Amino acid sequence: MLSDAALVFYRCNPVELPITAVLESTGPDPLTDELLGVHLAGEKDSSVYWDLGPDASDREKAIRMLQVYPLILFGAARCSTWLSRLGVVPRVTADPMLAAFVLDPNQPLDLQTLSAKYLDKPYQPLIMEPVEAGVIQRLSGMLLSEPLGPMAIAVRSLHAKLRDLPNWAEPVYQQELALAPIIARMEISGIAVGKSSLEYIESALVHTSAALEVKLRTLSERPRGV
Repeated sequence: MLSDAALVFYRCNPVELPITAVLESTGPDPLTDELLGVHLAGEKDSSVYWDLGPDASDREKAIRMLQVYPLILFGAARCSTWLSRLGVVPRVTADPMLAAFVLDPNQPLDLQTLSAKYLDKPYQPLIMEPVEAGVIQRLSGMLLSEPLGPMAIAVRSLHAKLRDLPNWAEPVYQQELALAPIIARMEISGIAVGKSSLEYIESALVHTSAALEVKLRTLSERPRGV
């Protein structure tokens, strides 16, 4: 049986429409900490909070929801890593943090700074800053459904502001956005290092460096005008 908030959310948001998801966790590391909750924001100011803890009665419903809807994520690569721990391969449709990066790689990319720059109503955290892009750490014994709501609204508003990128920026944005699930898989799986290849490169660099050192010493010892 779905809650009233969940039923309203489903009615307002057909599955083809993108929804915004922000996450709460036990800590900052998606490889060791646990994902505890998600707040979803959609059309007509609809929203719903799902408890994702291991004993949550609606955990599986929330996971299915995250799999079905296209998602707007703030920091799509890191959020995808968190969601992958749940067995969710997110359908990432937008990332306003990445859009802001494409427009200006040198600007700070935290939600508070970006919302102050691009939105009429800047995002103000109710309790604490996100531990990373799109994720807030749950305080001991406290559900963060209330602080997650303003964060989700800010992410959705920022997406609405930045979704129409200049022609030069759109291809770069789409290319980078497509990398989000790949980066998440790499982070979870890790990478293999070819030790012999690295040792060969090291040896070549040492040899080249030694040769250059000898050449420089010779040039420095040569009398001027010779």
